[in-house]
Amino acid sequence: MDNAGGLIRFSTMQAAAGTDASVEEVYAQVTRMNIASVDEAALDVDMSLRLLPGVAIAAITASPYRVERTHEQTIDGNDDFVLTIVRQAGVAGGQAGRGAELQTGEAFLFHNDGRMTAVAPIGARVINVAVPKGLIVPVVKDIDAVLKDKLPRSMPLALLASYAEGLMADIPLTPEAGRMAGSHMRDLIVAVMNAQPEALEETSSRGVQAARLAAIKHDIAENLADPGLSLDAVAIRHGISPHYIRLLFNQDGTAFSDYVREQRLLAAFRHLTDWRSERLSITAIAFECGFGDLSWFNQAFKRRFGRTPSDVRHAEDRKHGGASFN
Repeated sequence: MDNAGGLIRFSTMQAAAGTDASVEEVYAQVTRMNIASVDEAALDVDMSLRLLPGVAIAAITASPYRVERTHEQTIDGNDDFVLTIVRQAGVAGGQAGRGAELQTGEAFLFHNDGRMTAVAPIGARVINVAVPKGLIVPVVKDIDAVLKDKLPRSMPLALLASYAEGLMADIPLTPEAGRMAGSHMRDLIVAVMNAQPEALEETSSRGVQAARLAAIKHDIAENLADPGLSLDAVAIRHGISPHYIRLLFNQDGTAFSDYVREQRLLAAFRHLTDWRSERLSITAIAFECGFGDLSWFNQAFKRRFGRTPSDVRHAEDRKHGGASFN
């Protein structure tokens, strides 16, 4: 089991490599739940756990499994809620007479202090988010309605899951970043439970805004090579207005177009200094990073880095004694 910067990871592969405990034993220790395969095949589990102030996040990918918390594994006085979000495949969960069959994008709210079961007959990828009940109940309009049934797919739920998954990257968080991420997660959970997706764009919730911005930045990273990447195109994909996206970037201290240009320039710099791209010409790299005008790319690159793309390429070639592909 690895623990780097508050992120804990364990997997079946680690257990097979010679750790002291099996993956089932580690899972039970960390989650206070038992996990087992539901078929003849050996259980395959990969789990990451991030502990934040007021919130714990677990990302779990597993082969077909059954999870159960017994009466002996409950802890009196633990008043956490656990929100289970299905990211891939399906899960059937139940607790205290409540139950639901969850498909991709749906969620179910469990009490952490009671017996429960969950079964994924074809395996699943889920996000579990634990948060103290006392931080949620006072700001949720109707917690009984939330507990009655599963939470259907919604934009707030998708934002919560996406933001949570982003926090599972192998990047240590400073104490301040951890506090901010925990606060954002709690804001997002409240937005999900209050079930007002139509008002999501107008909300002042810092968590919703942070998740929106993170999702948009991920979209930009995935589409840097597209010369049609634009404010309007991103707004359409995310179902929000261009004005709201401008507001999010302004609050982040930049502008949409400036952010896109910076990411494209950084991508070009990485290509120019990466031996794996040595056979790509500078023109090819410029187009690969979404620049449609080579002259403008050269000017913007020099303003940003103080050197031309050719200067950077030739310096890298001299460092490694290689040939230059301009």
